[in-house]
Amino acid sequence: MIVPGPTPTPSSTPTPTATPTPVVSYDQVFDFTRDRSFRAIGARLQTTTPSGSSTLQIQNSLQPNDSTILISYAAATQMIAFRYEGEQSTVPRTPAIRNDGEIAWLQGRTATTRAETVVLSRVDLQNKYVIFGGFNSTDDGSSTSSAPSAVLDVRRIALVGSPTFATDIPTTGAVTFSPVMRSFLQTPTRLRLLAQGSVATMRVDYVARTVSATLPFEETGNDASVPPERGTLTFTGTLNSITNEISGTITSVDGSQTGTFSGKLFGPQGLEIGFVFTLSRSSDGARGIGQVIGRR
Repeated sequence: MIVPGPTPTPSSTPTPTATPTPVVSYDQVFDFTRDRSFRAIGARLQTTTPSGSSTLQIQNSLQPNDSTILISYAAATQMIAFRYEGEQSTVPRTPAIRNDGEIAWLQGRTATTRAETVVLSRVDLQNKYVIFGGFNSTDDGSSTSSAPSAVLDVRRIALVGSPTFATDIPTTGAVTFSPVMRSFLQTPTRLRLLAQGSVATMRVDYVARTVSATLPFEETGNDASVPPERGTLTFTGTLNSITNEISGTITSVDGSQTGTFSGKLFGPQGLEIGFVFTLSRSSDGARGIGQVIGRR
């Protein structure tokens, strides 16, 4: 006869271990006590003045690909290297000029080099995760030719910062930002500045993935005989939450100017935002570039 043994006690199911939430951290940008390196998106404005001619040739372009723009800083030498689509700054090893919220490297034209300026600038002391970058050069060709054929002036701008990780971009709600704009507009006869007006708005809807901004401006220049012109730029675009890429179009309220822009969110939970853009005006052939940075 078979005697049944005791019923085995079932083993308990182990409690699964919770997966830890990844910790996301962001470097503050305006810290140049150590070596730094940034990839950036930008825009470029080129003005060519042929020798013996007062007619300017103007070109502008947008660069939304951050693999082509690199800004590197070496703390030991205080040297900056600004590479934009194969063009490289050659600012010598001289101490940077430091002001509150801004660092500049300057090089005057010599027999063998062109004049160059590289500037990194904060909007204000509250901005932490994205700043303005600029690399300007002027070359009259005399360093490479005894008979220069043209003067070439190039302005390159970039957004230098710590982009928001895709996993850290909010998925609900909508937020507004306080924006600041810097922009240059080259007309066939003179360089003009687009200074931001007092009532500006910027908004991101994380559910609809839309971006919008309304930026009043005043167009001014060094020529006091030319009165300021006022207008408003309207930005309309979309946010790709997978790549953290913002893109869209620009129109002025009066329809005289059009353009395109590219941008990103920066810092934890998209605390800050930045655009770079190009502008065109059909009435006089003017071309422009600009930067916008906002903080919630």
